[in-house]
Amino acid sequence: MPGFPADGIVTTPQQARAFVERRVADGADYIKIVTEAAPPAGMDQPTVNAIVAAAHEHGLLVVAHSVTTGAFRVAIEAGVDVSTHAPLDAVLDDESVARMRETGMVSTPTLTMMEGTAELFAARGLRYENARDSVTKFHEAGIRILAGTDANSAPGAPFGPEHGESLHHEFELLIQAGLSPVEVLAAATSLSADTFSLKDRGVIEPGRRADLVLVGGDPTSDVTATRNIRGVWIGGERIR
Repeated sequence: MPGFPADGIVTTPQQARAFVERRVADGADYIKIVTEAAPPAGMDQPTVNAIVAAAHEHGLLVVAHSVTTGAFRVAIEAGVDVSTHAPLDAVLDDESVARMRETGMVSTPTLTMMEGTAELFAARGLRYENARDSVTKFHEAGIRILAGTDANSAPGAPFGPEHGESLHHEFELLIQAGLSPVEVLAAATSLSADTFSLKDRGVIEPGRRADLVLVGGDPTSDVTATRNIRGVWIGGERIR
């Protein structure tokens, strides 16, 4: 990725602990790592383990970028809290899915990003169906699934989902993977807030932030109703 900071490249357990300490000093709310590939292209298992251990000592969640089954297994073995993306090279195996369930690992599959990436790299054997079917297995196993898209305009990113609109598409892809409309809505609201300990938002009740979206239709039966936006409030203030 163009402009990636040199101190973000971590190759040993010793560097891992120093990396986490720097992020803590910066005031980071959680630690994000890339578990992709194997040495020398990516971090080895002891290094990922050290990052997770150091982050957990500071009470921080660890989020891992993983788009292949090998990267998922590294993240699972290390005890990562949240996995971002879903595997494109194959459907994740039953044992790994069971480990995710046992450890309470959360999935933000970003199927919108996986769909776009798989189309660009189909010649390398990457298939969107592998990501979708992995999410179906996550859902059937009772793994918590969050709604996210990896919307970005970053130089060097393989695909750039549009901010805002891509979330509605993500809802539809999650439905196709087996989630119900109510589960999809929770994935975008209450479950996301709970996962990241945002206690002031995520549900509509007294004492919470009044972050509200008014839509025409019933999204609990047809999730595409979320596209019919009638009004938006942030912190109780209507956005005109």
